[in-house]
Amino acid sequence: MAQLIYTIAAIFILGTVVLTFNVKIHGTQERMAFNELTLAMTGVGAELLNEIGKAEYDPNTIFGEVLPRNQLSVEGGWGSGSCNPDANFSGCFVINDFHGKTASRTVTRVYQGTTYTVTYDVTDIEVHYVTEAPPYTPSNTQTYAKEVTLNVSTPALVDGAGAPIEIPMSRIYMYPNF
Repeated sequence: MAQLIYTIAAIFILGTVVLTFNVKIHGTQERMAFNELTLAMTGVGAELLNEIGKAEYDPNTIFGEVLPRNQLSVEGGWGSGSCNPDANFSGCFVINDFHGKTASRTVTRVYQGTTYTVTYDVTDIEVHYVTEAPPYTPSNTQTYAKEVTLNVSTPALVDGAGAPIEIPMSRIYMYPNF
């Protein structure tokens, strides 16, 4: 009878240890997946912000001359052109063209022989004039500083309610490069 009790106790202890070990492994894998998705999301956002930074500052500065602030374009009609970030940035000539646009990037990874494809969505791209010195607050007039903000998300990474988690990103572009 004593051996039976010791055997049951040993099975119970072994089961508890194995269950704890499995939970730790599963939790670690979830954290790794979360970290990889968020890292890829910030990479997609940074790539798009870099591409936006390659565009000219303003339609009125395309020919390289430094203009007075009041000759820069006024906010309002930005983003109304044919800029398409998903088609090799066709029609995206100046930073203003990206205002109101969206983009999508697909990333493929191979992990332990299995191929995973994840789509990342870039939404809410906004371009605004900001003050030319930190803390870069919104400006109601033309300035030599523009802030581009955007959100990056993926359907593969959701919160407890099932809504995609969004990572907001922004960058300040100066003209001319001081």
